[in-house]
Amino acid sequence: MVRAGALVCGRYRLERQMGSGGQASVWLCHDLFVGREVAVKVVDFEGDPDRARRAEREIRALQRLTDPHTVRVLDTARDDGDHYVYIVMPVVTGESLADRLRRGRMGAADVVSIIRGVSSSLGEAHAQGICHRDVKPGNIMIHTSGAAVLLDFGIASSLDQTSSLTAAGIVVGTPTYMAPEVIYGEKATPASDVYFLGAVMYECACGRPPFKADTMHALLMAITHGNYPPPSCATELRGLIVQMLDLDPGQRPTAQDLLVRLAAIRTSITSQATEHAGTRTARIAGSTRARAEQPTSATWRLTTPATRPHTDGAPHDLTVTAPIKGRSVPLSEVADPTFSQGLLGPGMAIVPDSGPVVSPVDGEVLVAFPTGHAYGLRSASGVELLIHVGMDTVKLDGKGFTPHVKAGDKVRRGTPLVDVDWAAIKAAGYETVTPVVVSNAAVFDVIRGTSSTEVVPGSLFSGRLGAFPGSNIMMVRSHEVQWVLK
Repeated sequence: MVRAGALVCGRYRLERQMGSGGQASVWLCHDLFVGREVAVKVVDFEGDPDRARRAEREIRALQRLTDPHTVRVLDTARDDGDHYVYIVMPVVTGESLADRLRRGRMGAADVVSIIRGVSSSLGEAHAQGICHRDVKPGNIMIHTSGAAVLLDFGIASSLDQTSSLTAAGIVVGTPTYMAPEVIYGEKATPASDVYFLGAVMYECACGRPPFKADTMHALLMAITHGNYPPPSCATELRGLIVQMLDLDPGQRPTAQDLLVRLAAIRTSITSQATEHAGTRTARIAGSTRARAEQPTSATWRLTTPATRPHTDGAPHDLTVTAPIKGRSVPLSEVADPTFSQGLLGPGMAIVPDSGPVVSPVDGEVLVAFPTGHAYGLRSASGVELLIHVGMDTVKLDGKGFTPHVKAGDKVRRGTPLVDVDWAAIKAAGYETVTPVVVSNAAVFDVIRGTSSTEVVPGSLFSGRLGAFPGSNIMMVRSHEVQWVLK
């Protein structure tokens, strides 16, 4: 019987119970050997020695994890009767992410900080062949320093009867953050952890879980079919969330990918905050300098035009005006539109807000996903492109769709179609869309190749999208553009 005052492993005195659930309870304990407080998770295996021994072996493997965003396993032991397994961990002061989310959605910078921390934890574990299998707000602590700490790492995999699925495939509890492949009874993988984290990121950014339903059956159907509302959050976060929630595990980013992507998003958010602060200071000081004279943000920001631009179909060229390495390409509009459409080919365009701008270059545009059933948009006229800046990439049906930077290419934008349901698109949360190119071609080639890490004057994005006339509306999202294929 586990009770206050009991001595665990000959050194940990149980002081008070801090929480419980299922077959486990967590106790605040005093370590008599070193005179410090620790947390001890006590798991009841109901006298099943084989399962208890297996769990202890797996939990001991977690002691190799040293990432600062992973709660350390300090010690583990079984009692003589193999009834209980004890997991000793440091006490994390702060609040759980679940408690924080009860107060509503988080700002973009805080979301990035939390998800980066958990991604760091997952990255180390996945490299060692360890999966968490139960990433959810209740297993993420926000330390008083603001850092995210992931709890219960790998423990869910050891506790067959406390996992979300039984051996018979019956769902136990509410699988709000569960990956679809796990619902189908497949073994959880690192990609499953990324999906779990994507669902957590959605809730952090949007203030609600991606999937909600009145019945368990409806909830499972929504998860396995990917039926969730488009993320209503900062544009920088939307595309990454969608990719993390991809139904195909092979199309999701890895934890290491997330660290790179989130670092870029953090830089973008910081630069925007700096620009906004500078603008506000200038206004307070009574500055009359035009906004165009101020430094350009590192992320494109487009606003919905009062009227649709370039309805006469007149082409406008864009070209790289300065050499630069890395993830940024300076673009400016070129006055002389003397080029053939064949230079670009139908199906892609880049449009700046006004004047020279700096656009993040993301090396991959990876997935298109249908939204026609949700919004009823269909067309027999081929492809239309819409642009939306500041979004991350998602995948294009696993086909390796990649922007290709090619010296000397130019880009045109032309007449938009007139039968687009703009109200439906805006209602979906995509408020800053601008029509740029229309083509009636029957099918386009998928780009092959990779993006360049060094861009020289005269370089531009070029490429084509794959689409058939009459197909449902599709979206591809990236840092640079959001395309709507019709």
